[in-house]
This record gives sequence, structure tokens and C-alpha cells, in this order.
Amino acid sequence: MKANGKLVRDHRIGLNLNHYENQLIEAYSQLLGVDKSVFARKVLFNNLHNMMLRQDRIALLLPGTGTLQCPLSYSIVPQNGAAAHV
Repeated sequence: MKANGKLVRDHRIGLNLNHYENQLIEAYSQLLGVDKSVFARKVLFNNLHNMMLRQDRIALLLPGTGTLQCPLSYSIVPQNGAAAHV
């Protein structure tokens, strides 16, 4: 068992690709010598990281507070939808 159980990849998402998208993912994963899921996860998180650095509107759930925060914008939106800026 891993030291931190939250690092176990047990949350799955479904992604439907058309023929050409699948071929592109397959080609790049073979080129890099990794599984398609590993390649797709790497691309996803690289893009999320880039979006956060460019200050695109990505919401993060703050643990235990019931609020959503858009990173780097200092805007906090409670789950009831009322906006509060800090």
C-alpha cells in the first residue's frame, strides 16, 4: 500500500474519441513508448498547468470550505453562487 492513499489512481473518466483522434493519440504514445492512458494523462495535466499559468478560468474546490477558487485571480465563489472577492 502506498503511503498516501489519495495518490492511488482509482478515479476513472470516460473519453470518446473519433477515429482520427484515436490514431493521433496512438501514434504519439507509440512514439514515446508509453501506454495511451499515460500519454493522455500527461497531455491533460500539462495543459491544465499551462492554463493555470495563463490565468484561464479554472475553478478549484478548496477542501473543507465548500468554496470554489479560480487560481491566481483571488476570486472566491461559494457553492451557493454568490461571488466574493478578496
